Amino acid sequence: MLIGLISDTHVPEAGRELWPQVYDAFLGVNPEQPKVDIILHAGDMHDVRVLDWLEDRVGVPVYGCRGNGDDGGGGRTYQPDHPRLKADQVLDIEGFRIGLTHDFALPEWPPYRTIDKMMERYFGGPVQIVVHGHTATSQVIFTEYRQEKAGDPMKFTTQGKEYATWVKVKGQWLYKTRQIASGSNPPEGWKE
Repeated sequence: MLIGLISDTHVPEAGRELWPQVYDAFLGVNPEQPKVDIILHAGDMHDVRVLDWLEDRVGVPVYGCRGNGDDGGGGRTYQPDHPRLKADQVLDIEGFRIGLTHDFALPEWPPYRTIDKMMERYFGGPVQIVVHGHTATSQVIFTEYRQEKAGDPMKFTTQGKEYATWVKVKGQWLYKTRQIASGSNPPEGWKE
């Protein structure tokens, strides 16, 4: 299963429609890149029709969540209800529980704001993968659970985050720096 991720498309402020490169990436126009099987939009579409455009052009299921620019904030138009749009979503995809939200505020601020408390608030409990928008950097949060033996409850074992910055080289986005750290603190000396 290949999942296409997109966020903060800001139509019409950023442009009247999505860029052709978005569709090319999801359709696998580049021969080295396969077509996605599903698309998750992590909010701030500003025009709910973006979800329809993606589904119509790419031909795969599309799920979205509301961002601060979709709920009437900042003087923008409140986006109407849509069958593929929720405040936050939890999707079970190939055995993974994936949480989709717009703003997942990090770093943690214990004891008030922890990853566990945010997962409870947005998703009703733990998820293995969090997809969120609202930032201009790549952030991957990972949570590992183990089951000692069949029938036992899942046990939380590890949590961490990938930190990355990007650079565009010859029209392609590449990692500039990438570090993976356990816990909730950025790697020493990390600058975004």
